[in-house]
Amino acid sequence: MIGVLVALQVSLVVVVGAQLPASQPSPSVLPAQPAVQPTAQLQPSALQPRQPAQPIESTTVLPTANTTNSTAKEQPKCFYQAATECSNIPEYKKCLALRSAPGSVLCCNLNSATALKKGLRSANVALKNIKQLHLRNVTAKTVDFGVEPWTELVSLQHLAITDGAVQILQGRMRSPHVSCLNFSSNALTQLPTLNVTVEHLLLDISGNNEMFCASIQDFMGQFRKSKKKTTELEFAHNANTYYCLSSQSYNWFNTTERVSLAQVR
Repeated sequence: MIGVLVALQVSLVVVVGAQLPASQPSPSVLPAQPAVQPTAQLQPSALQPRQPAQPIESTTVLPTANTTNSTAKEQPKCFYQAATECSNIPEYKKCLALRSAPGSVLCCNLNSATALKKGLRSANVALKNIKQLHLRNVTAKTVDFGVEPWTELVSLQHLAITDGAVQILQGRMRSPHVSCLNFSSNALTQLPTLNVTVEHLLLDISGNNEMFCASIQDFMGQFRKSKKKTTELEFAHNANTYYCLSSQSYNWFNTTERVSLAQVR
């Protein structure tokens, strides 16, 4: 009996020792979990202060205005008033002195020297004090600088006679101070005689399709023959944009052709 009991105790010990603990899962059932890394802590020294934005320097070079001579003097700005300004002048007055520019007068829709004289009188400005004058839409065919009130405009510096029907500018201008003449957009065939002593004269005769080349040559000849201080004559636009009428004589007929001002020079 004693031998049997001993054998039973030994077998029980062997079976109990072979069992696995119930709290441990099988390695083949649960997947392996990645190891959790500790969260990195930002150190105060790693934070850099934001730098202010630096201004961008442009390397683009803007083109300069075209000039014939880099050392040329600044050209005079001629006195000019838009057509809409004529609406500010009462019909009975014809002329208006500009408060914003002392000595400057605008006249519109004149048909004679007499009308100009009356208009300037109505503008309440002394003729000798007028320095800038613009006549718009002159319907007279001829403007004679040898009669009043032109002979009284001795201080005139800028003269514009534009957008009219003027064909002939005759006589001699009295003022020696004229530095700008704008005779554009008329029907001119002849230019006047001047008495200028300024260093530079700007001339605009654009928009006159019936101008004779001989008249332009005579006008330019005034400056070549002058014994006084030489006045430089400059045309307001490129010479190739001006055209004049040149008479050509052949064996048995005459013809008139248009040539550019560059050819006349």
